[in-house]
Amino acid sequence: MISMRNTLVKRTLNERDRTLHERERTLYEREHVIREKSALVEAIKQLCDMKDKQYLEDKHDRAERIQGTIAVFTLNNNHPDTLIHTESTVLSIDCLSSKPYLICVGLMDGDVIVYDISIPSGKAVFTNTSYMCKHYGCVWQVRWCNLSTNHQPRFFSIGSDGKVMRWTCIKGELRQVLLFDLPSATKPTRLDDGTLLSLPGPAIALDFHRNRKDIFLVGTEDGKIYKASTSDPGIIDMTFDAHDFAVYSIQWSPFHPNIFASCSADGTVKIWHEKITECLMRFDLCTSLQDIAWSPYTSTMFTIAGADGKVYIFDIHSNKLEPICEQLLANESGKTCTKIAFNPIHPILLVGDQTGWTSCLKLSPNLRKKAKIRKGIEFADNYEREFDKLAQELSRTVAGDSMNDILIDQTNDIED
Repeated sequence: MISMRNTLVKRTLNERDRTLHERERTLYEREHVIREKSALVEAIKQLCDMKDKQYLEDKHDRAERIQGTIAVFTLNNNHPDTLIHTESTVLSIDCLSSKPYLICVGLMDGDVIVYDISIPSGKAVFTNTSYMCKHYGCVWQVRWCNLSTNHQPRFFSIGSDGKVMRWTCIKGELRQVLLFDLPSATKPTRLDDGTLLSLPGPAIALDFHRNRKDIFLVGTEDGKIYKASTSDPGIIDMTFDAHDFAVYSIQWSPFHPNIFASCSADGTVKIWHEKITECLMRFDLCTSLQDIAWSPYTSTMFTIAGADGKVYIFDIHSNKLEPICEQLLANESGKTCTKIAFNPIHPILLVGDQTGWTSCLKLSPNLRKKAKIRKGIEFADNYEREFDKLAQELSRTVAGDSMNDILIDQTNDIED
């Protein structure tokens, strides 16, 4: 009897062990299947991410590989005298005043090149040989500004990566120096590992002071304008909360050393004093404004290129509320005027649109009148009529004697 009981107990224990072993095996197989499925799903995700990344890279590369063209015209010929083809789309260009045959060019792929247009086919005389030292995005603006004491040409560039760079032309190469990174336009994002990621504020507009060559203004995509100096890299002297949307263009007044104007995608034009954070005058137009240019003939006149295909001309001496002239250049819907510039000698206005056309407009005599000297008033030897004209018109828009004193003061920050 005892042996039979022991046999039954052993069988029962063996069956229980067998059952537990089968359960453990089943659980192990299920976990193994789950791991394989998870690994498969992760592999599919990585493959999709790689394909998306490759698609984006290919799309970006295709955008960068779109060739650009530089066309050099003369006023007596509507066909270009010189055509220069670039490997990437041309977004900005500027001529060196002391050597007009040298032009610096900013490209979509983040590169900058200096060409010599005196050569019929055009020649890249200064190039960037280091692909690590360039903008990681579009170069929206380039400006010559010769600050070098050894007479080496220098220009500055800004891009969508929020960097302000200085380039020096030395022995066929471009030597780059990073001045500073613009502040982030958005709040920092915390990643999974705890690090904070902040995106730079893209820089779109750039202009240097007419007299103080080290002072410049930068307009950003988030509507801010920063005033800084090349003598103090990384330091922002003043910040203007200028517009609600991107600042597309900034330009210092050629007659008043402390006045500049800006236009934006929010459809507003504003006139500023460099020492005052509030704008002196504001004009509202029902379209995005792409570019602004002060008139070289009279201090109170400036012109605007609109996204609606129109050119707006303002003269705050004649009318402080609305433009004195509107000219429709793009008859087709959807065409945008992108760039505008005055000829400093001849009464000519050049306007470029997004389709690649450049229009040449001749200004009427009423749009280039000089300021008249008031009779019966004695002026100092250094009296400047156009400066006084602009200062008087702006002083009528502000209140307080202190503001008027600031407007009529021609001294700059360095002399102060």
